[in-house]
Amino acid sequence: MISIKGEYVFHVHSWRCCHADEIRDEEYVKRAMELGAEAIYFTDHTPFPGNPFRNRMKYEQLTEYILTLKDLREKYKEKIDIKIGLEVEYLPSFKAFYEELKANEDLDLLILGQHHSEMSPGQYSFQSDTREDEWKYLMEGQMAGVSSGFFDVIAHPDRVFKREKEWSDDMEQEAKKFIDLAVNNKIWLEKNYSSIRHKGKYKKEFWMLVPDDALIIAGCDAHSLDEVMTGSDI
Repeated sequence: MISIKGEYVFHVHSWRCCHADEIRDEEYVKRAMELGAEAIYFTDHTPFPGNPFRNRMKYEQLTEYILTLKDLREKYKEKIDIKIGLEVEYLPSFKAFYEELKANEDLDLLILGQHHSEMSPGQYSFQSDTREDEWKYLMEGQMAGVSSGFFDVIAHPDRVFKREKEWSDDMEQEAKKFIDLAVNNKIWLEKNYSSIRHKGKYKKEFWMLVPDDALIIAGCDAHSLDEVMTGSDI
């Protein structure tokens, strides 16, 4: 389990993900220091072998991503702690890949960001003709990810409900099961500022169910310098 102390900037993406500003990693580090952060957590979208998914770095860029951040960590070691992480969907067919990432000593953390789920081997939720009840597949993947033991933080856990306009009893029951699982496994839940800023992605009903003893971290989900914020500012 990761230890999070002091002022921090959590959940930062990079230009490699193809949907962020063309800003070099060092600029994010400098902005975090300007804000008084003691640590910055880079968690760019994980590439998968064969590059089967869009909106993320290419698999061939992963080594460069890690090496660049390691160089910056050394350069600024007296000023800020640079953590190297990845944001990952849990897809059962890629278990061996997750084991490889978890064993990589250059990676400080993996955060689970369930943007899509594997409905059957090689078949994903975004391929469905309808998005009706999509949240059920996403929640199933998110819960399986928690149980897998690969992840340190659950990014925007309430975003699985983003397409649902009304909060239902079914959603509440599944949310309770998930929250209990996360708390029992001592996994951090991220209160995501990007979700808060975008209509429909932040579900206050979900967060009302989270107990006081849960591990909660505030993430900025930054894809640009303007979106970099410290935990205390979220």
